[in-house]
Amino acid sequence: MTSNFTNTPQQQNPSQPKIKLWLVILVLALVIIGATIYIAVSENRTHYDSSPKSSLVDEVLLNADVFLDMEQFAAARDLLASYEKSHPGNIEVQTALARAYLGLSEPDKADSLIEAVLARSPQWAEALWVKGEIIRLQGKADYMDYFRAAAESQIGTSPRIWSMYGLELLERKDFEIAGEYLQRAVLAGHEDFLTLRALGGVLLRQKKYSQAAEFLSKAVKKYNKEPRVWAMLAEAQKNEGKFSQAESTLERALELKRDAFLLYMLGDVKLLLGNTQEAAALYAEVTDDPQYRAFASFKAARCNYLLGKYELANRYIDISSELQPGNKDVATWKRKIASALVQTIE
Repeated sequence: MTSNFTNTPQQQNPSQPKIKLWLVILVLALVIIGATIYIAVSENRTHYDSSPKSSLVDEVLLNADVFLDMEQFAAARDLLASYEKSHPGNIEVQTALARAYLGLSEPDKADSLIEAVLARSPQWAEALWVKGEIIRLQGKADYMDYFRAAAESQIGTSPRIWSMYGLELLERKDFEIAGEYLQRAVLAGHEDFLTLRALGGVLLRQKKYSQAAEFLSKAVKKYNKEPRVWAMLAEAQKNEGKFSQAESTLERALELKRDAFLLYMLGDVKLLLGNTQEAAALYAEVTDDPQYRAFASFKAARCNYLLGKYELANRYIDISSELQPGNKDVATWKRKIASALVQTIE
């Protein structure tokens, strides 16, 4: 008699393998469908989560920059801190927040943020610059090392940083390198008033008058209420030989402020244009200013000599001689005017 146990394998239902295959196919189909749905949902989530997030951070940073530029540091802090709380870890937000803390005289909070940023991105230019600012507040001398590193960095540096570095170098009278960074900033599109004015001044010092006039002209279009920038532009125009333009520029400056320096410059330009009478009147007005009295008196004396007004010339040369007792040019003109005055009397 055969055991039921030994007979079981031979007695399998012939439909069983078909059922198993069907189940396998079903499971595979469900897995494929599920994976497809997951990918689609993930892609959809990525589309809707990351894009608004990206645009949101850009908007936050843009608004924060406006607040920082306007020195509304508390508003910048509140905006950036709110974003950092809900979306932590963005180094641009953290760096901007550190700038806000600096503006609020909270260097410890700023330093804590910047150290965290630099630990993740040691060459991040904005963070290096802020670190330099913190070190300067601490009274340490090596802050310029951080400024230079920020300007030279290949990660996150910008025309704004080149401009700031150029302005710092200008304060240290490192005119050549300052000019290089300022020009790099302007050529990259950073054409704010301070950068244009500084670059124009450097080029003026380097006697590159045409380039200086170009950038100073842009500067006065950005902000036209600073007489000294008009004076710098006039100096460039004068040295280019554009005397009429220089005259107009100085007259525009004098509408803002009747300054002795501007009057003195305009006198020089009037002489170059052959307007000796007007030049003499301008120099005479400048003699009221102690800072320019010696030089203006000398030029007023010469102008009046050329106009045949020897007594007036003699009066001004006496003032100049008293203020510049060792000046050989003054002594020469004093003799010349005295001789003319004697001849007139005779």
